[in-house]
Amino acid sequence: MYGIFNNTSHIEFEEVLVKFNKPSRSAQKNRAKKQRKLKRLIEEKRTDLETTSTNEANANIKKKTRNRRFNRQKRTFVKQDENQENKLVVNLSTVELTKAQTQVLAFGPKFCPTPKTIDIQKLESDIGEGCRKVRLKELFYDSERDEEVKKTPKFYKPTGYEPPTGRDITLETYCQSVQCKLQNYKDSKPNPTKDNMTKDQRTAMKELKQKVKEREIRISKADKGGAVVVQNCEKYIQEAKTQLNNPLHYTKLTKDTTSHIVQTSNAIVADLYDKGDIDKTTKDWAVTDENNVQCHRFYTLPKIHKSLTNTPGRPIVSGVNGPTEKLSKLVDHWLQDCVKSVPSYIQDTTDMLNTIDQWNNQHGPFPENTKLVTVDVVGLYTNIPHSDMKTAIKEELDSRPQGDRPPTETIVKVADHVLTNNVFTFEEEVYQQIHGTAMGTPMAPSVANLFMAALERKLFQQSPVPVNSELWRRYIDDIFMLWTGTDDDLDTFLKHINSLHPTIKFTHHSSLERVSFLDISVSLKDGYLQTDLYSKPTDSHAYLCQNSCHPAHVKRNLPYSQFLRLRRLCSEEEQFQQRCDEMERQFFARGYSKKTVKDGRRKATAKIRKETLSYRKKTPTNRVPFVINHNPLNPPLGQWLHGLQESLISESEHMKNVLPETPICGERNCKSIRNILMPTVLPPKHDNNPGCFRCERKKCVICEKHLIESTTFNSCKTGETFTLREHFSCDTKNIIYLISCKKCHSAQYVGQTQNSLRERFYLHRSHIGKNTGTLLTVHFNQPDHSLGDMECIVIERVFCSTRDEKWKRESFWIAKLKTLVPSGLNSDP
Repeated sequence: MYGIFNNTSHIEFEEVLVKFNKPSRSAQKNRAKKQRKLKRLIEEKRTDLETTSTNEANANIKKKTRNRRFNRQKRTFVKQDENQENKLVVNLSTVELTKAQTQVLAFGPKFCPTPKTIDIQKLESDIGEGCRKVRLKELFYDSERDEEVKKTPKFYKPTGYEPPTGRDITLETYCQSVQCKLQNYKDSKPNPTKDNMTKDQRTAMKELKQKVKEREIRISKADKGGAVVVQNCEKYIQEAKTQLNNPLHYTKLTKDTTSHIVQTSNAIVADLYDKGDIDKTTKDWAVTDENNVQCHRFYTLPKIHKSLTNTPGRPIVSGVNGPTEKLSKLVDHWLQDCVKSVPSYIQDTTDMLNTIDQWNNQHGPFPENTKLVTVDVVGLYTNIPHSDMKTAIKEELDSRPQGDRPPTETIVKVADHVLTNNVFTFEEEVYQQIHGTAMGTPMAPSVANLFMAALERKLFQQSPVPVNSELWRRYIDDIFMLWTGTDDDLDTFLKHINSLHPTIKFTHHSSLERVSFLDISVSLKDGYLQTDLYSKPTDSHAYLCQNSCHPAHVKRNLPYSQFLRLRRLCSEEEQFQQRCDEMERQFFARGYSKKTVKDGRRKATAKIRKETLSYRKKTPTNRVPFVINHNPLNPPLGQWLHGLQESLISESEHMKNVLPETPICGERNCKSIRNILMPTVLPPKHDNNPGCFRCERKKCVICEKHLIESTTFNSCKTGETFTLREHFSCDTKNIIYLISCKKCHSAQYVGQTQNSLRERFYLHRSHIGKNTGTLLTVHFNQPDHSLGDMECIVIERVFCSTRDEKWKRESFWIAKLKTLVPSGLNSDP
């Protein structure tokens, strides 16, 4: 009935009545009854419809009112966000930032501006790498099926092996189809996407980048809290050099010893392999390539939580691509079992929360006079003597079975090599750390943990007052304990621990009510420990902006993950709901929709807290990854792969077994504010005389016959002119250079070298003389060409001297100047 009379017209009603016309009297009576019944139903339905319409209208009015109210709230949140810019952006410099510049920095270090173009070369390379992995999976499918699949080793060097083609017609069609779709996409013009920054913000970002490049300001992330800090470059350098001029910790060297350290490191690796301490796979990985290594780099992070006037810096030595990086990783790997078996060891916040629950179950309720105490080591990493670190490592290793690791003496020897060869650069000066360990080396946390474990044993053994070690936990240099003794005994104990070591000193905080440890606020209620979220006063709560150019699923799941963190941290429901209310406002301030935030909160609230305290095991997957850079202009690679899986792979019995699931399409983040405005190392000093000039030698063949003396260079293909920003000569090393032909104005070649231009150019001259067959040598061996037609200029110095970085910059200039064959003399990579 409901379906019949929904929106029933008068004519339709009459038609319905006709159906009930019968010639008999009884039928007429029945018809009359039915008519009355139908009229009653129609009236009820009409009333329902009118009521529904009225309710819907009222609901729409309420919804509009609610939306207007929410929009007002949203605008208020944005306004609050603007008012909180002092928390998001801390300007310690004398440079007055514009509103747009402050807005750019308030986006946060992880914010990714929308890319305006696609790096087609990188996209082709990434898709080619994905196809290579598919071919490898097919090549080794039979061996993986017949034999037990070996676990991927901890340390291995990618071989870059190219599997043979033509093994399976379906596989080749699959790979060619992906390449063909990419080519068709290249030929089409993708629709431009909406920029996530205004024109003023784009201009402001360029202005900030220029100020950083000219060393007017330095932009970095705060040591704690996530705020963006702007400092005068001179002030930053002054603070760093104040630390480096401390003769107890650092000494200045006259030259860079990286090359010698690489040779010593490789000799140690060879010795480890000869003695059977590492296998061949690990040995091949651990050998350091002298052409792809750089000296460690020193920088500091501003501790704004300490002071905003004379802001101290946390010293960090970046060991990425350093001469001892791989040996440091090996030592860290060998020490992990020892570190985790220390009784006071805490892995992370989740581990500490589980420990607190165990204490409540095993020891609760605690006495009324129980004090919550936190202890912190002052500057642990830089204050541990090398000899004490080696002693701690030896004691811990000797107290445990050797197992698969090398002998204790070997590990101590390798650790000593890493500690004593911490050589780094700052402002083109070379330093060596002679006391303590660098925070940036991989083994630093493990070594510091073992040193503290040895100090703890001494502390407990020599304590003048009783200490319950069962209620003592430590995360590297942060200690949490419950004190059930008297206040006088606590003071005696704290004085005792500060007398244990000449360079290791402790600070403490104690309370009967509440203390903070890691990101946990711990309190006592009715004799039991309760936990809540702890945030420092300087914490900016600068979550990733909703309009950042990140994959959609990342931003969709971020609120849920943060609410889940609250569910884990908060032991009481009331505290959890209060923190959720605060977090909702923080996410609204970063532009997230009400639906996304509320959904995340609802999902996290539905979780049982006990479940959130267990570690989730990663489920292994056999899906082949295609990893590309995230870009809204990217082709729909995931759809391509899914379509080919259904239309092609599923039709082949063999390939259906090789690829039972569609390859997964992963995305790397595009360039962020951190990549653009926050370089770890200060840019080179601005030269008052930029350009490429002759050297000071009286008879330099390169400068006399081939060098282009100029402050600019241009692309013969596009005609675009570029300005040189540094002073170059034929002696400049770690460079990108440009070779041009005087006769053929369209022939150019881009190259890179770690050596000087003079050394590299002599090699080119030799190759041309021998006519080695490259495009460059063939060009200058033409009948109407000679060596005299070749001219060169340095176009860039690569501050990061690794080979990979020089290759990236070389590829950039090849694409920018369009020197790839057939437009130029560079061959396909």
